Amino acid sequence: MTAATDTSAHTISSGLAEQLSQAIIHGEIPQGSKLSEPELARRFGVSRGPLREAIVRLEGMGLVTRQPNVGARVVTLSADDVAATFAIREALEGMAARLASTQATTEELTELEHLLDRHEADLAANDDAHYADQEGNYDFHNRIIRASHNTQLITLLCDDLYARIRMYRQQTADHRTDPRQALREHRMILDALVNREADLAEMLMRRHISRSQRLLEAYLREDLIRSGRYTGRKSESGSAGREQWCLLPAVAGTPRAGQNSLRSDTWPADPPGAGATAGGTTKVRLPADPDSDFRASVQGSG
Repeated sequence: MTAATDTSAHTISSGLAEQLSQAIIHGEIPQGSKLSEPELARRFGVSRGPLREAIVRLEGMGLVTRQPNVGARVVTLSADDVAATFAIREALEGMAARLASTQATTEELTELEHLLDRHEADLAANDDAHYADQEGNYDFHNRIIRASHNTQLITLLCDDLYARIRMYRQQTADHRTDPRQALREHRMILDALVNREADLAEMLMRRHISRSQRLLEAYLREDLIRSGRYTGRKSESGSAGREQWCLLPAVAGTPRAGQNSLRSDTWPADPPGAGATAGGTTKVRLPADPDSDFRASVQGSG
């Protein structure tokens, strides 16, 4: 393969990875869907080589998982994964805010203030609709991370976690309460940065992300209840005050409303005669007290 050919294949795979990642983040390719290489290659008019390289990129972004003899499948939003991801995010973004309070330039802080002014104008113009579509330089969190000027931290958050976090935000945005609360919290964080208060900036960022996690976990539990997959059953080892797990059958084919989190159909759709894969189990985390009002944990926090 010549250098020119290699560069061309790399460019194709990069563009394809970008298209597929956007489709996954925005829910156009449903959670849990198996990616059909033959159908994707035909749809995008590419060979299997660049396509496989693109799927490897998606795996590195945390949007796809691959298993031998099974293939690639879009990740599924689950309470367990949210808890793990947000624990990392809270710690790292809290550190990014702390560093930005001392490392951010005056110009970067001014740009952040202008960014939040644009966010407020967008909310006013769109009847307080959410602004989960932020990305890149338009994203408040992204800019604070980059203002930390810590290369390793930027790589961990912007390259390794960023796509997965955007997927969470995008696909649950309609279920959040009061987008102006998020804006108020952003302004408080910015005030701490401007005043160079490192401890306060870190604390506010961690609290802000923790609140987002609680809202997201509440939504996921609601989804389980709506779809009938939340039964309140205790696992054999479950005990009071501890998280409990249940194994529920995986969903095959087209799900009912609210069942996106357990979809197991293929994307794009299989050719006629090729049914969706069925069977297996999916592990779902249940709260220690199944009868408690889970909304109580987020009341008053936004």
